[in-house]
Amino acid sequence: MITDPSTLTFTGASFFILGEIATVTFGGILADSVTVDSETGLTAVYDLGVPIVDIEEIPLLTFESDEAVYYAISDFNLSNPLVVAADSSIASCSFGGGCVLEVTSNGLATHLKNEDAHIEVCGDICEFQESDSSYSVSKCSVPPLSTEYSNENFKIATETEDLKAGSYFGSNGNFARVFDNNNLNHASDGNQNCWVGMDFGADHVGMISQVKYFMQNFDKSKMVGVLRFQGSTDGELYSTLFVADDNIHEGWNYFSWDSEVYLPAYRFFRFKGTYVGSCKINEVKVIGVKTIKNSDPTF
Repeated sequence: MITDPSTLTFTGASFFILGEIATVTFGGILADSVTVDSETGLTAVYDLGVPIVDIEEIPLLTFESDEAVYYAISDFNLSNPLVVAADSSIASCSFGGGCVLEVTSNGLATHLKNEDAHIEVCGDICEFQESDSSYSVSKCSVPPLSTEYSNENFKIATETEDLKAGSYFGSNGNFARVFDNNNLNHASDGNQNCWVGMDFGADHVGMISQVKYFMQNFDKSKMVGVLRFQGSTDGELYSTLFVADDNIHEGWNYFSWDSEVYLPAYRFFRFKGTYVGSCKINEVKVIGVKTIKNSDPTF
């Protein structure tokens, strides 16, 4: 039974006292310490609280020696449901993060320590502070908050040389080849109206400073003035950001934006063509950051 928020006690018969090491596992997590109090009593302690278990299960009690492992037979089930009593109210915190968030919930810290659970703030992990937490209160450091505003004004997020989107799409069945880090294959598309692109997910945008695309064995006449790179907020209405010109060539092609002037920020980006073969692109990479779509000075 659970006698307090960090302790499990067992009552039985013929518990080993000498020569065996006792262990207790509950919710898949090993107790920090186990004490055999007598042949009929045993205490297991979880320093950061008894694990949270919503569906009843039988705690696993074992006694181990050099020669064998003995399993205690039990027929009682136990649960310890998640109960969040309160969480701290952070009146304000900078976009740079670092504020401490406190969540009052018995046993939650045990899961955070064992990394089978985490706390998220605006989609990012709040870093667990084990030394400051207890069996009843879990503390974590609020992560930096990347938004359109914070990146434009404070450079909160660091640009990634190969920014990954949440998902990819295209008018052909093998569009994923354009994003597979293999320059030697391409997305074959027999459609006159063709496209291949990326989606950064709901409430997020990719804020990019450069796009590069690898070309090989292509018909230049189907690319110049035809192949367009576009951005969209809703996946329906697209704005053209640049059009391939006579400089397009075999190998890597680049188009960059000046961060001091303008950086395109859209949920959707795509290459769009209107001739059969105008979407024959081997690889696409973008440099930038994935961020929350919000341009307000507070969030």
